[in-house]
Amino acid sequence: RRVLFRSKKPKQTMKTITKTISMITLAIGVLLSTNAVAQCSGNPATPGPITGPTALCLMSNATYTVDSVPGATSYTWTVPSGTTGLSINLGQGTNSITCHVSAGTVSGNVTCTYTDGCGTSAASVLAVDKKPAVPGIITSTAACGGSSGTFSIAPVQGANSYTWTAPNGVTITSGNGTTSVNASIASTFITGNLHVMSVNGCGSLLGGGAVLTLVQKVPPSPAPISGPNNACNLTTANYLTLGSSGATSYTWAVTGQNASVSSSTTNNTTVNFLSTLTTTTLSVVANNACGSSNSKSFVINKFEPTPGAITANPSVWCAGFPVEFTTSGTAGATSYAWTLPSGNVLITGQGTSDINTSWAGSNGIVSVKAFGSCGASAATNFTTSVSCMPTNNNNNNKSMTISPSGEIGFSMYPNPAESEFTIDVNTLVDNNIIVEVYDITGNKVAQQKYPVAAGESSIKTNIGEYQTGMYFVRVLDMDNNSLFNQTIVKK
Repeated sequence: RRVLFRSKKPKQTMKTITKTISMITLAIGVLLSTNAVAQCSGNPATPGPITGPTALCLMSNATYTVDSVPGATSYTWTVPSGTTGLSINLGQGTNSITCHVSAGTVSGNVTCTYTDGCGTSAASVLAVDKKPAVPGIITSTAACGGSSGTFSIAPVQGANSYTWTAPNGVTITSGNGTTSVNASIASTFITGNLHVMSVNGCGSLLGGGAVLTLVQKVPPSPAPISGPNNACNLTTANYLTLGSSGATSYTWAVTGQNASVSSSTTNNTTVNFLSTLTTTTLSVVANNACGSSNSKSFVINKFEPTPGAITANPSVWCAGFPVEFTTSGTAGATSYAWTLPSGNVLITGQGTSDINTSWAGSNGIVSVKAFGSCGASAATNFTTSVSCMPTNNNNNNKSMTISPSGEIGFSMYPNPAESEFTIDVNTLVDNNIIVEVYDITGNKVAQQKYPVAAGESSIKTNIGEYQTGMYFVRVLDMDNNSLFNQTIVKK
């Protein structure tokens, strides 16, 4: 008799296996999900460059392609549209399209994006036009100082001709219309621009030429430098040259340790001055690919500015007159030093911009220098000229001094005088005059107004109570214009 036994253990084992498989499946799902998230971090990369024609002149169809992108599910293309654009005939959604080229003017961009499980990429872009592309770099065999050269470019897609334009002094001798030309170069040529444009049956791109700046000679010396030649009270100053033909840069320099120049390569610069500066020379050279020019120099000193012009009051005088000299001075000056021709006396004002003098009659140079933080200035000079003869001191043996206007004459006597002096007046018309008397220190000791009739008359002034010494007599009109000046000695 056969007895069968059923075991529960296999049933339990089956449940265990099922459970284990479920757990493994869940883990794989989690892992795949995690990897998918990791792969989609950020937007998809831009597809590679679009290949295809860019110059579409005389073409009816054109094909554009990007490299296939792993994982891409579709591609989206755009082209210049409308009656003057392109139309996609085949391939939208793939990595390659074929387009019909319209008969009109075509200009714009062909673009391509792709889509994958992570989204849509940025676009790859290709510019297209019926006119040819811009030429690349122009190469040259011309050497500095040479008399000829060959100029070349790489062939341009869509171009069937090339137009070369040479600057004055360069003459194209062969090759115009091709990618390479030969040219002769004049001995006087320094620099200029050589142009080339690519052309086809549809024209050329506006402004689409290539340019080569051709340099054949060292530039001439720069133009003169302009700027302050006196660094007194300056810490910096700007300097400029109008430049040099053919220069591409400039090099500036200064002499000595008490000034420095900014690192400028243009035709202007800034110079910095130390307080210890006395003098420096600023220089500039012009540079180009052929070398550097001779330098142009400019001397900068540090000195007190020269005082302004000297004026004299009165402007015309005789020996024995008191004369005032004045300068407009200079900003920053702290004092002035005056010198007079020998024999003349500076009474008051030394150290200032205004002096009073007693003129003995010696002609020569009145000069003044300014002094300040920058030392002494150069001198400003005034050449004197006594314009009439001195009055004779022998009582009534006298000569007549004519006023600047020529309408009135004066003579004064005696000189020296003890109690009074007389002024004879000879005038063409009735006048009113003022007689002033000053002591040697410049103080006014007397002033009196007198009417004088046309013809000859005399005016007496009492000086009996004055102390012995020298005095200055001045006669003015009613507008304070000086008519007559003379010194007199009181015995």
